[in-house]
Amino acid sequence: MSYKPTDWDRLAADAQQEIMEGALAYQDLKTKRQDYSHWVRIGRAFARLQREAMALVGVNQLQDPKYRRAFADLLKSEKAGELGEIASGTRSHAVWLADNFAAVEQWLAGLGVPKRLSLNHPTTIWRQHPLGRKAEALATEKPTRKDRRTNAAELNFQIGRLDDAMNRAEFKIAGAAQAFYDLKTPELIRESARNFLDVHGRGPTLAFIAALHELLNPAEMPTGEDALQKTTKPRRKRVTAPE
Repeated sequence: MSYKPTDWDRLAADAQQEIMEGALAYQDLKTKRQDYSHWVRIGRAFARLQREAMALVGVNQLQDPKYRRAFADLLKSEKAGELGEIASGTRSHAVWLADNFAAVEQWLAGLGVPKRLSLNHPTTIWRQHPLGRKAEALATEKPTRKDRRTNAAELNFQIGRLDDAMNRAEFKIAGAAQAFYDLKTPELIRESARNFLDVHGRGPTLAFIAALHELLNPAEMPTGEDALQKTTKPRRKRVTAPE
């Protein structure tokens, strides 16, 4: 039985290495004292898992179902260890910690030693760091009446832009139709008739000519097959090159 490559096999070697380092860091957390540096490695592993899952399925949204399936499949890989045990909230904070590592390091350096040593878990750091507090406030803040009015005005503006675009498109289509059937320019009437025949076909064209004849009924006007023969040119035979 042949081996079927998995999504994990499709990852680059450096991606696999970074994810496995995060899995080892999680094992250290479970068997040793919790340490801030372990969580940084775990956050980098989850961030890499997210990027690789999106790349595998060609999307860029974490809420996309295809991404969720790819992420879950990678997380089930044996090489990902027990990272799947980590709750989604803690996972998000660990990714935030890895993405904001330089800012967090600078902030921690300004704290006293006892305080710095007490900050190990990513959720605790996220809630106390200025960037994390700001993100939490924005997530829980209810939209004000002014915000709702602003959003409604923006929506109306976008609707207006859409209406304008549709009107321009309709104008272009109407203009194209007039150019296709130009009945006001004598030298283009024959070409317009040929366009009509090409678009609608022989049967509808004959019916249209008959209807015109009923309405106009001039004695000199050809009808039916005679009209069709005079408004169309004979098709040239195709000449194929000898094989």
